[in-house]
Amino acid sequence: HRYCYLRTAVADLCRCAALAFHPHFNLSVRRGPDTCPSMLHAQQFLSILPPERLGRQHPTLQSYYEAVYDAALSRDGRALPKSLPGRTHYSLVIVTSTPSPSRRRILLGRKHRGFGKGLYNSFGGKVDPTDASHAAAAVRELHEEANVLVDVVTMESGAVGTIHFTFDEEEDFEMIVHLFRIDLSDGKDDGGSKVTRSNLATASADFSVIRGCEEITPQWFADWRSMPLNNMFADDSIWLPLLLESEGHMQFDGYFHFMANPQVTNTVRDYFIDMKS
Repeated sequence: HRYCYLRTAVADLCRCAALAFHPHFNLSVRRGPDTCPSMLHAQQFLSILPPERLGRQHPTLQSYYEAVYDAALSRDGRALPKSLPGRTHYSLVIVTSTPSPSRRRILLGRKHRGFGKGLYNSFGGKVDPTDASHAAAAVRELHEEANVLVDVVTMESGAVGTIHFTFDEEEDFEMIVHLFRIDLSDGKDDGGSKVTRSNLATASADFSVIRGCEEITPQWFADWRSMPLNNMFADDSIWLPLLLESEGHMQFDGYFHFMANPQVTNTVRDYFIDMKS
């Protein structure tokens, strides 16, 4: 028994040590003009994708644009593109529940159809013309996909930033995802909201009525460090641990360029993260 215990302990130690040197968990992200290292408990996220799936990190947005687009755009003095003609706007809501430091759950949904079929993701979708705002779109999508109702004011207070996605095979297409984070407390939904818990946008919901739809099935993960990052889109292995492990309400803009056929390859080629707070 002692031999088995030691063998398991050594194996765990080796695995944790390997992840501690994972380049994407010694991530330097920009905070204004300064560069600030963000050290995570990398060994706790044991399902992150390997470095070869997570692409090349860029120190500046200009460097990212030069890698993704024609570098001649920067050499001849013209401005690099801030968005593409084929851009489409989406909402995405990260749903957590943190009643105590030892209980840090995340609600994810497994997709049954469409882009990302078979993968876990957070809740969201395309912003409709009838949506009054990006936050309103996020409220609608969260209600449709998980039967969780949050008011627009709370959703607006949970705004994290935007993530821009481009793809090798679609040169004129850009997905702009408006990212939000909501921390739920279990209880009957009284229509109220709070923004008090570690500066997170907080709402009350009846967890017993959380349910999905034909497109997605919600599932709680008791510890967000156990979420299946190896069965999620590759960019989640980069920015989602940063968001969850940050103190308080983290805000950032992200830029991710995927290799061709992302549904199959699921590999980031280049990325840049610009920290706002």
